[in-house]
Amino acid sequence: MANYTTTKFKVRNKRGSSTFFNNLNKTSGVMTITPNNGYVVSAADFSTSTLPSSISSVTFTNTTVAGQVDNRVLVTATFSETFVADKKSKISIKVNGDAKFLNEENVDINSRIVLIDDKNKNKNATSLVTANTSYNLNIDTVIGTDGVFDIINNNITGTPKINSLEKIGELTITADDGYRFRSKPYLDFADTDSLVKLRLTSSTSDSNENITAYNFDIMQRTYGATNSNSILYIYYNAVVIPTVTKEIKRVYCDTTQITDLKQTKTINVYGDGGSEFKLTITKESDGSSVLSSRYSNTTVLTPTGVLDAIGYVFPKKGIRSFYFNQEFAAPLALSTTLSSGMSDTTTMNITTKEGITVGDKISMGQILRGDVVKVASISGSHNQVTTTKALTATSGDPVSFIRKEEKYHINIYPQGDTTLGSSISSIQPHYTITQSVRPVLTLKSTSSHATANPADITYAGKFNAERSELSTLKGAVGSTSTTTARKELFKITYTYTASSGNWTTSGKSAVAWSNTDQSASSWTNSVSADNGGTKIEIFNINVSGMGTNTATLTAHVLIKNFGSEDVTMVFDADNCFEDGA
Repeated sequence: MANYTTTKFKVRNKRGSSTFFNNLNKTSGVMTITPNNGYVVSAADFSTSTLPSSISSVTFTNTTVAGQVDNRVLVTATFSETFVADKKSKISIKVNGDAKFLNEENVDINSRIVLIDDKNKNKNATSLVTANTSYNLNIDTVIGTDGVFDIINNNITGTPKINSLEKIGELTITADDGYRFRSKPYLDFADTDSLVKLRLTSSTSDSNENITAYNFDIMQRTYGATNSNSILYIYYNAVVIPTVTKEIKRVYCDTTQITDLKQTKTINVYGDGGSEFKLTITKESDGSSVLSSRYSNTTVLTPTGVLDAIGYVFPKKGIRSFYFNQEFAAPLALSTTLSSGMSDTTTMNITTKEGITVGDKISMGQILRGDVVKVASISGSHNQVTTTKALTATSGDPVSFIRKEEKYHINIYPQGDTTLGSSISSIQPHYTITQSVRPVLTLKSTSSHATANPADITYAGKFNAERSELSTLKGAVGSTSTTTARKELFKITYTYTASSGNWTTSGKSAVAWSNTDQSASSWTNSVSADNGGTKIEIFNINVSGMGTNTATLTAHVLIKNFGSEDVTMVFDADNCFEDGA
């Protein structure tokens, strides 16, 4: 193998010019022999065989020292006396010889690398260059162009091995107090590409993950002769560290009101990166923790004692929010049994009545899902309550009473140097969720002239709920009601059979509805401002059967809003029609 490359023999002369007439632009041409990596060349190792007629002689010369890595061999071919330049003449010269394997131990290579830190451009940080073993460092400092900032020239000299990657020194760049780096420092070349690179070894960050220092190895790769006199600029950019706050911004839940049914609500906490907190959820009635066990991972000391808590530290980067799903069970006030049976009656005898109040919801297997039966009254001397609906049950059957209202307190305790934001009250509780027994709307009708009054129509709603929140609730119930797909809209039908004679409207008021003027409404308790906030509309009112023994009233009911209290609206048919007896 030759282990070298040769350039082409190229000479430009005017066509027709010749050696004889001494009018050639070039009387000779030169080829260059370059060794492959790991090899060297010497002129004495090369020769030619038979020359073409156009060439009189060929000489081989060294560019530096024979056998050194930076040496090249020049092949000079001189034109003969008979040479005449022709269009694109091709001359072939056969070169004989080989490059020799490089013995690196016998080769000295001198290297000089200059790393320049221009303080006119690089601000708010300091660079420090150190030389590796067997290398020398010389630092020159000159005044910059503005007459204030220096230009620091770090000169590293040494003799690296050929065809190797070596560490020639280290570079440390440290930001000034109160500053951080926005990006990693780098080298830029003053003229051409350099074989000097920075290899990151480590970086230093503060408690808020601001990078304040970089450490690099200065690496040099050599091919052939050397990378002598490489000049590079160090570039870095340090900026002021912004003021960091660690603040819990707010606690959020989509509602402050929940029903007596078991529900799961998402609790959200928002805060600055790196802020940390502990959170508790307790019942107002007894101060006990209701925090879901799968989320409780710590405890916190409160004025009322040690409570289970969620502990969390926001990541310093990324989304700074935390959420979890909290289950709120039905607020149980009492679990007991019936001391006697019930047969379609509102009188309930129980083993004990301690802890229950009027308005508590009654939970029994005999009560249909979605229906609401409450405590209407409590006997003062007996373990007896009156229910809002007639029930049938057996002595010994279990019965539970759901607390009329329970409140849950969400409190957040900042940890370490974290503080609470302005949107969170400094006074506990920080957030309150109220759980109330569903209010019941009862539509009732009475008549002293009918053989029987129509059955009550009841609707279990949602505490202070608007129409849009009612579509998933159970609709109206009652023997004469019709429940539609839209649960907040349904039709009522009242049928009256006269005790005697036929029905007449003579001298009576027309059936009318108003939720703003009680005097203009045929239903009692119809004004929402006076009934706790329950607002409905009754429309499409139609009365038929006048002059007959059977009268029928039909109408549509639209529930627009539920309030906070049970509401009973009574239609007294005696005000609108009577029998003719």
